[in-house]
Amino acid sequence: MSQNHLVKEFIRDKLKIRIYDSEQTMGQASAECVASAILDLREKNEINLLLSTARSQEAMFHTLEKQDLPWEKINLFQVDEYIGLPEGDERRLSQQLLGYFFRDKKFKNTFFMDPLAQDTDIECQRYEALIKKHGIDISLLGIGDNGHLAFNEPHIADFNDPEWVKKVEIDQISKNQLFQHKNYASVADVPNFAYTVSLPALMSAPRIICTVPFKTKAAACKNAVFGEISEKCPASIMRLHADAALFMDTESASLFG
Repeated sequence: MSQNHLVKEFIRDKLKIRIYDSEQTMGQASAECVASAILDLREKNEINLLLSTARSQEAMFHTLEKQDLPWEKINLFQVDEYIGLPEGDERRLSQQLLGYFFRDKKFKNTFFMDPLAQDTDIECQRYEALIKKHGIDISLLGIGDNGHLAFNEPHIADFNDPEWVKKVEIDQISKNQLFQHKNYASVADVPNFAYTVSLPALMSAPRIICTVPFKTKAAACKNAVFGEISEKCPASIMRLHADAALFMDTESASLFG
């Protein structure tokens, strides 16, 4: 990635911030960082990735899937999933990961949440046990319009959450975001509940790489980078992580001044 596309870089607390001149160049730079992080782990028997699936990750994923990487060693985990969507529904986040991105990749394992589990508490416990068994090497995240990471919405976010996976109610700002990104025909169609990996679990990974384009996220990004470190803006927790990088475009960074 040519440094000519890098508009600005700085560190806020421990968080490394890099701002690029477009969504595309941001995605390329972020993907190159992810690829480098994966290659650093290529001697391991398995590499565990925890992935956010959203429109904001599109440019990064499309570049990443073209990289020459040890895909056969990678285990995929998802950061969140809607509850109640039927089998085969393209709006399932797991379906988007393998149906839209990474369609021709052969992973070691794909560990996904079950939207139709009869007992959501048992499903949370099952997925938490999987994460703890394998451990997460790299968390690939995005920031929501309300400052969430995964579906750790401001009204339920907990920096010291004892649960690693939980059922949560999706808030109105997140529903509006999903509708605006054309995931749903109307706001009313967005599910009310989802599973999410909690903040302590997201932060358990030694590496965090967060990719955030779009002007709609500018206020949340400003709060995450320059506001107080607080559950009021869950993404601000990244400023406490020892190795976290935030990739942005000029739109998402438009309120930085």
